[in-house]
Amino acid sequence: MAKAVFNVSTTRAILDRLHSDAVLRRLCGWETVAQIPDETVFSRAFAEFAQSEFPQRVHAALVQRTQSERLIGHILRDSTAIEAREKPQPKVRRGPASAPVPPQKIEKAEEPGADDEARPAVFRNDDVGPDVSRLAARL
Repeated sequence: MAKAVFNVSTTRAILDRLHSDAVLRRLCGWETVAQIPDETVFSRAFAEFAQSEFPQRVHAALVQRTQSERLIGHILRDSTAIEAREKPQPKVRRGPASAPVPPQKIEKAEEPGADDEARPAVFRNDDVGPDVSRLAARL
């Protein structure tokens, strides 16, 4: 189990770790370095585990026991590139082939002068509705 948990690839590497790590050694059931089995014993045990599929069965039983009443969700995301233009292309005008029309110059409206603001607005009765005329008469 320690070999899989610590992602150790070789039997020799897990034996070296057991010799140097007292906590791991005790978790695996050996108090002293002398109690650690030989590399051949580990190799036979690993082969037996692989043949019997014991770790897979333990994992399936653990998941069934602890997660059987939970709904486990899964999200898939597709990162496939989609070809698209970054900028919009200019529209092609359909119709008679004539010279392009130059853009028209927009003239700015003149700003009101000082004399325009001083003159009061004059309304005639027929320019505005009767309700507005009555309001203007009160002023």
